[in-house]
Amino acid sequence: YKAQTLDFSKAYQQFFEDGLLSLKTNTLDRRYNEADKQYHLFSYIKEVPDYSSTRATSSDLYKKEKEMSFGLIGFFAYIYKTASDGNDYVRFMVRGVYPGSPADKAGLSRGDFIQKLDGKDIRKSNYQEMYSALMFPSTAATHTVESCYVNSDNTLSNPTTKTMTCEPLELNPVLKAQVETVSGHKVGYLFYTRFNGGYDQELLDELKKFKQEGITDLVLDLRYNLGGH
Repeated sequence: YKAQTLDFSKAYQQFFEDGLLSLKTNTLDRRYNEADKQYHLFSYIKEVPDYSSTRATSSDLYKKEKEMSFGLIGFFAYIYKTASDGNDYVRFMVRGVYPGSPADKAGLSRGDFIQKLDGKDIRKSNYQEMYSALMFPSTAATHTVESCYVNSDNTLSNPTTKTMTCEPLELNPVLKAQVETVSGHKVGYLFYTRFNGGYDQELLDELKKFKQEGITDLVLDLRYNLGGH
């Protein structure tokens, strides 16, 4: 291992580069470099230009990528009926859908409850598998869901069967951005569903609009954002 003397007085960017980019000779990542005939640690690290204005300015680093999706933002899952064998019944509540997506076209919307997938009850034993089938399809899958409205007494209203086929979609995480005047304040509202560097420019554009409109307050809605980036 190579001992390093780190200068903690340096700015973060320079400190990071000096630390990682000086890690050269080690066999840990098993990548052989033909240029100097050595194995390197973290050989995938490379210097890039400074994109401090917005990372999305580099098409080489952050690209929009289509992904197979029904356009569902997510679900809340909860047990609505217990079973004697412990395999309780589960419902999904739709958190939201992307406009124009297969879920939107099928008629699903925020607040809908789903209790069956392809004619099968959602149970404690299969709800994770069914969740993954709806949220992370790997192929052009078609599913039928039974949605309904749940009354205050836990009875059902308007059960409806809806069919949707996932598509390759560009899912812009800036789902909603608007300005409202509340008690004399100009309030910007931004609904941001997930961190995705490919859409940093779209995010920056909305923030510029807020600035142009002279907002005094900002509501950043991250309720369904799972973090990351």
